[in-house]
Amino acid sequence: MNRKPGVFPRRLCRQALAGLCLLTAAGACQAAEPAQRQVDPVHWAFAAFLGSGWYRLGQEQDVFVLRVPPRWRYREPDPQADGRERLGVEFQFPMTLGLHRLEEFGDFLDTGNIGTVSFTPGVEVEYPFSARWRLRWYGHLGWGTDTEGRESAWMVDSGIKSRLGFRHGSLDWGLVSEVFYAGYRSSLDRTGSLGGVLAGLDFSHPVSALRSGRGEPLDLKWDLTYTWFGDNPLFQLQTGSFKAIEDAWAVGVAFARRAGPTRIGRFKFARFGLSYRFSSDGEFRAITLNFRAPFDR
Repeated sequence: MNRKPGVFPRRLCRQALAGLCLLTAAGACQAAEPAQRQVDPVHWAFAAFLGSGWYRLGQEQDVFVLRVPPRWRYREPDPQADGRERLGVEFQFPMTLGLHRLEEFGDFLDTGNIGTVSFTPGVEVEYPFSARWRLRWYGHLGWGTDTEGRESAWMVDSGIKSRLGFRHGSLDWGLVSEVFYAGYRSSLDRTGSLGGVLAGLDFSHPVSALRSGRGEPLDLKWDLTYTWFGDNPLFQLQTGSFKAIEDAWAVGVAFARRAGPTRIGRFKFARFGLSYRFSSDGEFRAITLNFRAPFDR
């Protein structure tokens, strides 16, 4: 995932995000320079965990990640049911590409621009304690490789998410939390892990003035989350220095059809929007696509 930095004007940002939408992509660091720290920098295998977007560390490092996440909902959760029928089950089949550059739409179509490829299928199980409180467990196991064939890796990620919902008039909001872990083992006998805790709020509010192109009413959705990384993994920069990941804030804004998900071909999207992520010291920044609420990602 260590690539040469590129220029990122507003035009490039618009092209990149538009390209990600067309390709149906879904979808933290306190400054430090521990040059003597004898650990490996963060591995490209964690690209599947980062999600689709453009990531920048300081002024030195750009990373472009494209994650395409087909899903199959086997059963919806039912808080009124008893026994096993109460559980909701969803199977997920995400594929992740790490790109060298993202300066125009044609970069998506250039196979020589793909640096890494990974496939991490998994399952998510939801247990509704009540209509307001939901708990989800998820787990993924997969494999990836760099396109030059120098290294491959097995990777895993798992976690538990919770949402406690509230309603005040037409405003629907909730308290969201998550405990997560991701790890890998490569063909070069390298191993690594990334774990942490997320906490935040999500909101949904109907706005009568907002309408889709078909005249359908839209809801405004936004969220605010904070993520703490317990392992403090390192990003290695082109200069040879390191920056340690410790935390990340995220602010997301999106629009959604009140009648349900939007379908484009065989894919459906819960919402369309953007999220901005940044570390407490501002050294880490990211623009990512916002297609699902924090509890649903």
